[in-house]
Amino acid sequence: MNSTAGITNRSFLGHRTVAACTAVAISLAWSTNGLTQDLPDETAEDDTPQVVPQQESVTIEPYTGPPIFLPEAPEPPPATRVEEKSITDYYDKDKEEQPRVTRGVRRYSDDSVKNHGPYEEFYESGQTFCTGSYDEGAQVGEWKFYHPDGTPAKTVTYVDGRPNGPIEVRRADGTLRAKREYTDGKRTGTWLVFGDDGEQKLIESTYADGKAEGVWQVWYPDGKQRRQVPFSGGKQHGTIVEWDKEGNKRAEVSYVNGVREGPSRLWTTGGKSYEQTYKDGKLVSTKEIEN
Repeated sequence: MNSTAGITNRSFLGHRTVAACTAVAISLAWSTNGLTQDLPDETAEDDTPQVVPQQESVTIEPYTGPPIFLPEAPEPPPATRVEEKSITDYYDKDKEEQPRVTRGVRRYSDDSVKNHGPYEEFYESGQTFCTGSYDEGAQVGEWKFYHPDGTPAKTVTYVDGRPNGPIEVRRADGTLRAKREYTDGKRTGTWLVFGDDGEQKLIESTYADGKAEGVWQVWYPDGKQRRQVPFSGGKQHGTIVEWDKEGNKRAEVSYVNGVREGPSRLWTTGGKSYEQTYKDGKLVSTKEIEN
């Protein structure tokens, strides 16, 4: 075999090998090695794969139609009741001698547990602290609370887990300590706090829809006026007035929507008087007032 034939054979061998890629790559390989004379006849049959013509790019227009909502996953079925039983929690879990809470519970198919049925809680001494009932985890009906010596402290009525109605709070000696009232869990009406005798008012406050409202009154135990605090919508609003035990005025402080605003007057025990001016809750000036 002559040298030219050897080159030719190698050229066709290279042609068949590179043909697995593309015809363009074959042409570049031969022309680079000066072997253009060995290219196969264009009219001869060739098994070289055809180069796939490049497709034109496609422009995708943004969607401007109505919103498309994917279907939501179905809601899981509601949990069903599995069992009800009474359980007891102890102050000392190891000894299980002194109960802390005895309660009815209800367990559901999703392994959740809610208080349901009678409920009783104890002081560590064993005396009952409170008794009541739950319905599906919410306090319901009449709940009674006791002092450590067993005397009644207060009775609260619950509706769907919220206190509702008037409440009287008593000390262990039976004297009245406070009066309160709720509507659907919100403070309402007049709330009172009484002195040790159960009769002398110490604080009188009013609420509307759970917010402090009107002028709150505060007294000393002997019945003398101590303070007046005006509220509006749950915020201090107006002039707060304060007196000492002898009945001498000690302060007049102005508030607007819970923020100290405008002039305030202060009286010292030494007989001096000062006027302070506030703006947006910040002290602007202080001056002594001649009596």
